[in-house]
Amino acid sequence: MNINQTHLAEWVIKSAVLQEIVNLNVQSINKVEGYSPSSLLFGLLYPNPKRINSGRLDASGVRQFDNCLETSGWWVNGIDPFTWEVMEWGRFKPDPDTPLSKAYFNHKLGKEEKAPKYRSPAGVASRLVLLQIFDRLWEKISDRYNVPISAEEKQHPGGFWHWVWTHPEIPIVLVEGEKKAGCLLSLGYVAIPLPGIWMGRRWDDNVIKINDHLIPDLALFAQEKRPITIVFDNDPKLKTKVQVYKATIATAKLLSQSGCKVSVAMLPDVENGKNAVDDFVVAGGDIDPIIENALDWEDYRENCKPWTYRLRPRQWRDASTPDIEKAEAERLAQWLIQRQTQLKTWWRNQRKYTPTIIQNNLHAALPETIPDGVIVALKSGLGTGKTYQLSRLFKKPVVDHKLGIYFEGGQYYFEGAIVLGARNG
Repeated sequence: MNINQTHLAEWVIKSAVLQEIVNLNVQSINKVEGYSPSSLLFGLLYPNPKRINSGRLDASGVRQFDNCLETSGWWVNGIDPFTWEVMEWGRFKPDPDTPLSKAYFNHKLGKEEKAPKYRSPAGVASRLVLLQIFDRLWEKISDRYNVPISAEEKQHPGGFWHWVWTHPEIPIVLVEGEKKAGCLLSLGYVAIPLPGIWMGRRWDDNVIKINDHLIPDLALFAQEKRPITIVFDNDPKLKTKVQVYKATIATAKLLSQSGCKVSVAMLPDVENGKNAVDDFVVAGGDIDPIIENALDWEDYRENCKPWTYRLRPRQWRDASTPDIEKAEAERLAQWLIQRQTQLKTWWRNQRKYTPTIIQNNLHAALPETIPDGVIVALKSGLGTGKTYQLSRLFKKPVVDHKLGIYFEGGQYYFEGAIVLGARNG
């Protein structure tokens, strides 16, 4: 793969990744001068773009295409553990001052938002980037864990990662981010990167959050008695510490349920802010004792709660000024709007009742009698007589018509029945 010197230095110098690993997995993507009918970056980030009837990109797709033409950065991908071939899914980091690195206007929330630091293919479930390594490093890892490499394993298309999969006695270190995984691989550890601290698991339903499970790529390596150590970043912000703690426990619990021996390694605090694996190694730190002395995940859960130490009043959320209070209120309002939209979509998808009676009349009609204890739903268009049918069968409530009771619908109590009215779903 081709990689320029700036991107190479980011991996090799700033993250202590061996250049051979970078050459196998990372490529630079350059801006396209002038106009081009095709874009490598657009094809990577938008594999299934929206198109109009003529087959051309829609308006948003055209904007995305133009942004990709004017953006440079690096792309990383690895081995697909289900095919043992090079995976199409990967992650892209745009260079500073390029369109994909700048803030953008979120039309759904109606505000400008900060651009994500890393991007992955839109509309595609997140995967794991299993970095390819060279044979000499594979042999070094084999010697570390005293697990030999057979001739057949050397010839297998999956190479190193297939060997790891077939030997559950080999420990795995779980980190956040490909550069950190590359750093640990360079030191002789089997490191798997998550795209984010919460992205090792997935929900059956993302709205009501039920039945979480490991993502398929990670579940493949979560084998019985496999030692797995989680090493996430150490951030000075208490709010971030709490999120890291919760994500660690959630992931560790699922790994433990799969039969893995799960432990958690914690990086030391640093004076100048955030501490990550690659930062720690570049600064001259020795990662070996930190991983070797990792805590059992249940001990970590009980004894390392970030909110039980070094707490000062209002440290987590300081709303002591009007500006901060206003910002907090705006964030809450935006979250509520987003959550309301999610719940409405989920509710529409859940309504799968089969109608008992389907009518093709100008006006809605109800049976002459309705048995007690039965829920009756009447769905009909505007001006088709829903209110008339309800008032015919039930005793009319005492209502103030100035409130627009029949225009907007509502909930009213009758003798022996409850009538629910709603318009347009």
